[in-house]
Amino acid sequence: MVTYTSGIFRAGLGFLINTILARTLGPSDFGLYFFFITTVILLHALIGEAMDSAMVRYHSDSHANEKSKVRSVVGSAVVLRMGIAFPVLLLGLAGATNFSVMVFDTEEHAGMIRLACLTAVLLAFFNLALAILQAKELFFVRAVLFPLVNLIRLPVIVFLLLGAYLTLDWIYWSYLSAAAIAVIVSLWIVRADFSCMKFDREICWKIAHLAKWNLLIFGSHLVLINLAVPVLTNVSGSESAGYFAAAATLTIFVEQAISAILITILPKVSKLQSQDEMFGFIRSTFPRYVLAAMVLAPIALLGELFIKLIYGDGYLPSIPVFQIIYIGSLLNVIAQPIGLLFFTSGKANLLACFSVLSAVIWCAGAWFLISPYCEIGAAVAILIARFSFLLLVLVAVFVVFYRRSFLAQK
Repeated sequence: MVTYTSGIFRAGLGFLINTILARTLGPSDFGLYFFFITTVILLHALIGEAMDSAMVRYHSDSHANEKSKVRSVVGSAVVLRMGIAFPVLLLGLAGATNFSVMVFDTEEHAGMIRLACLTAVLLAFFNLALAILQAKELFFVRAVLFPLVNLIRLPVIVFLLLGAYLTLDWIYWSYLSAAAIAVIVSLWIVRADFSCMKFDREICWKIAHLAKWNLLIFGSHLVLINLAVPVLTNVSGSESAGYFAAAATLTIFVEQAISAILITILPKVSKLQSQDEMFGFIRSTFPRYVLAAMVLAPIALLGELFIKLIYGDGYLPSIPVFQIIYIGSLLNVIAQPIGLLFFTSGKANLLACFSVLSAVIWCAGAWFLISPYCEIGAAVAILIARFSFLLLVLVAVFVVFYRRSFLAQK
């Protein structure tokens, strides 16, 4: 419950920040701001998020069985994080100008891309500290730290707004500064884990091996929402990207609820060993997630009310986009928690394949739909991709877990 509350609080802060910026900047500049956020999210996934679940998996297992290996898990995770973060940072800083020209046909936004690279690296190390707390099942401490970046950003944004300094450059720098403060605070809290860490090549390889599947999984899911922004910016302009970004922001509470569920159950799922235990997990949790999705579905009908009330009449094109993306998010409420079982059963490669396939389906849908239908086309492509992912997960769960358990009983 504390993890969910923290996630909702963080989402609420982020939602408030985005609402202020959307109303103040307008669709075009808000689209540019969301491009910055998208770059941060995608790079952060590449640098750190893919490894967090792998680190939690091996940390939890070591803590339960071989506590002496816990220090090696932390040390190996730090080495991996640094080994990926700094090359990505250097490439981002060096290639920012070319990337800006490729997306915007101008070098004007190269500085924004460089700041996004720096912010992503800082957030990767902040999330490493959160992953350590999650692995140790210190959920309360993690819950306190989780919304810290947005908690710092909000008063800064309000100050900039009141002082008439709310420009895109100041917004980017405020995010970078908040991430830097969060890194300092979080690393100080887990300093004991860092002070006694040690590197173990075997554990490092295990984390990297599992993380490669995580990277495909997280990266593919991030593509569905976040890649739409640069694609729309390039094809339809930043205004269309702004409409899409406003709609996607409204689904943040569902995404945070999914994240909170995954964070809470991952250590427990990692300890499941037998086929019967895994099947028992499916039987006890799957109906709850289906029911939750059904209960939340009618909220899509309130899309027009939400858009007008929160963003104003300038964002009316966001209404159908929100409704489509929201239904797609509810499909993830069912698919994502059940998908964790593929990690425990040593079949992370299956989940990775399904995730990549769903991303490919989105790309194919985007290719045909974005040009004629702009932001609505991007949203429809997301819905098709997420439905495909859910269908693949359910079929695989039936074959791998349910059918085998049934045949074993026979």
